[in-house]
Amino acid sequence: MATSPTNLSEKHNTQDVKVENVDSLPQDVKADEEDFQFTFGKALATFSFFLGYLADVFSLTLASAILTTINSDIGPSPEYAWIITSRLIVIAVMSPMVGRLSNIFGRRWCFLIGGVLGVVGSAISAAGQDINTLIGGGVILGLSASMHQLAWAALGEIVPKKTRPLAFGFMQTGLAVAAGFSAPISNALVIHTGTWRYAYWLPLIVNGLAFVLVFFFYRPMNQYIREEGKTQWQQCADLDWLGFFLLTAGLTLFLLGITFGGHGFPWVSAGPISMIVIGFLTLVVLGVYEAYHPMLFPIFPPEIFRNVRGFTVVKVG
Repeated sequence: MATSPTNLSEKHNTQDVKVENVDSLPQDVKADEEDFQFTFGKALATFSFFLGYLADVFSLTLASAILTTINSDIGPSPEYAWIITSRLIVIAVMSPMVGRLSNIFGRRWCFLIGGVLGVVGSAISAAGQDINTLIGGGVILGLSASMHQLAWAALGEIVPKKTRPLAFGFMQTGLAVAAGFSAPISNALVIHTGTWRYAYWLPLIVNGLAFVLVFFFYRPMNQYIREEGKTQWQQCADLDWLGFFLLTAGLTLFLLGITFGGHGFPWVSAGPISMIVIGFLTLVVLGVYEAYHPMLFPIFPPEIFRNVRGFTVVKVG
């Protein structure tokens, strides 16, 4: 699909920065949708998005349902809940950054890297002999999941606008059903195999299949948003790294304080209280910084939050 790039001028540090937008013009979009054909290759590409996301759902929910079983086998450790928490923190802090990186380097590379990380993280966790190893595997799985979050954007780029609600609905329904049956599946695996490790071997297989399908069938075009006259690495330097640091530090400290309170440290001790307070204040500073500091690509674009009705509808949905 050949498109005509358009130049958008946006204010960035008191200078005009031209952004090369490779999205199609309205007349091109209309023509493309009229000529759209849902080929076998496109069907397998969209199925790869579903499988990658499904692997993340499985690796999270299957393990969550049998955390106490895992802890009794290779623990016990008071930090066993961090098998899941470590993954959620990584997803929360990396997902906004991955979105912009996919605009620079392409979503295909993000999916491929996410598939490799998913296989590696699942293998490390499945073979782990202590809780700390599973926590480390959870961090890698969180990186994988943050890249698979692009599934919704990639699906919207493949499917025409008029059929996107149906495509999104099918994908969300499949994921919801999988999440709903994860607890019975994981407990059945433990009963019939005598080990919890299949809660990680199963996501490894699904991740591997998703990687193969992405490699052979997902070759998107015209998905980049680039700053004119800058290399890819120069564009990376323009990312909101300070916002990324504040989000990572604030969220991690806040959750560490909540986790340690009552587990190893009294709630009224200086350790948990200081981490909770510093983490909360760091997140407040992040909000002020994102709202008032001019940036071309902020990690939390203020325009999204100013659209109260649209933002609320998305969050409720």
